[in-house]
Amino acid sequence: MTQVSVGPPSRPRGRPKLDITSDAIAREVAALFDEGGPEAVSIAGVAERLGVARATLYRTVPSRQHLLAVLFEKSIQGLLDDSRSVTEELADPWAQLAGLVRLHADIAIRMRSYLPVFFDSSSLPPEVAAVWADFVGAFEALWSSVIQHNMDAGYLTPADPMLVTRLITGQFNWVCHWYRYDPSYSSEDIAATAMGLLGGLRGRIPSQRRG
Repeated sequence: MTQVSVGPPSRPRGRPKLDITSDAIAREVAALFDEGGPEAVSIAGVAERLGVARATLYRTVPSRQHLLAVLFEKSIQGLLDDSRSVTEELADPWAQLAGLVRLHADIAIRMRSYLPVFFDSSSLPPEVAAVWADFVGAFEALWSSVIQHNMDAGYLTPADPMLVTRLITGQFNWVCHWYRYDPSYSSEDIAATAMGLLGGLRGRIPSQRRG
């Protein structure tokens, strides 16, 4: 009886199957934003950067709007996760606030080319706009809680914590705009100045917790 040796399965002809991850897509969409703004983002451009055929990418993201949705969801989830980590790792309210300020200053600079696009939720697909609304609610609730704890501790003058939250985060959202033509400040410069301004609102704070 003739024996037949069994080796590893033969490799199918054609291109190997590629797993296109949402992380990879988000990374390349962000790179295109940095290079040429919103107009530079396209299925063809992302496919070229990923080294795949447009038809292959279409099976994962069927439109330009879906490309923006991938970047959007990855960006906001990362920001929310990092913000939660700050509040979980630090116990003192003033330290938590300083951590959130540093994080937001860094995000405003790193995401300046595309973050403003997401603030205009009317340009997003309905399902993505719904995700944005959920994110804003969770993000503002986290900030508002930290602000309230600082007021309770006497570190900030009592006021409406949600209004204070929106005023502070609004400052950082504006960084996305002006930093494009005046990138002479580091995120550390911006965060330190912001904390100095907030220090003018505090009622009392031990010297070792300043900054």
